[in-house]
Amino acid sequence: MSSRVSQQAAWLEVLQHPGAFALRVLRAFRKNQGLLLAGAVAYYALLSIVPLLILIVIVLSHVIDQALLLETLERYLGWVVPGQSQPIVDELAGFLEHRDVMGWVLAATLLFFSSLAFTVLENAMSIVFLHRVALRRRHFVVSGGHALLLHPVPRHGLAGGDAGGGRP
Repeated sequence: MSSRVSQQAAWLEVLQHPGAFALRVLRAFRKNQGLLLAGAVAYYALLSIVPLLILIVIVLSHVIDQALLLETLERYLGWVVPGQSQPIVDELAGFLEHRDVMGWVLAATLLFFSSLAFTVLENAMSIVFLHRVALRRRHFVVSGGHALLLHPVPRHGLAGGDAGGGRP
């Protein structure tokens, strides 16, 4: 019951003095280098999203005709990045030509950068929730395992390979 009373007192303090609360939040954000942490999380997320998207195209090429897939991507990329869709599709076609090798290279790249992203995210969350942090660190391989488990499309797409009736 006392924790409920203390929570109500905390909310009452915030509602009575919102400016002071906002100032405390901004000071703590600056003290904990929140902008640097947010930038690091975004950076590694972007580094892991590019291989993920290429792997998704490789997996889709096993299901959808490659020419139709590239034509559709070119049309939709033309809306997002006008004038740049053809070079992007040309690069994707190169990845699709060598998908047997590139799939594994991209999977390793995805796993590496995703594990870095999860490590940075874990560090950021431990700073944000400093009062709840446990002093055990996860091994790099565990973060990589989380990355692999949370990216099921490449995991299933690469496991199937061309054995499932994929196109040459």
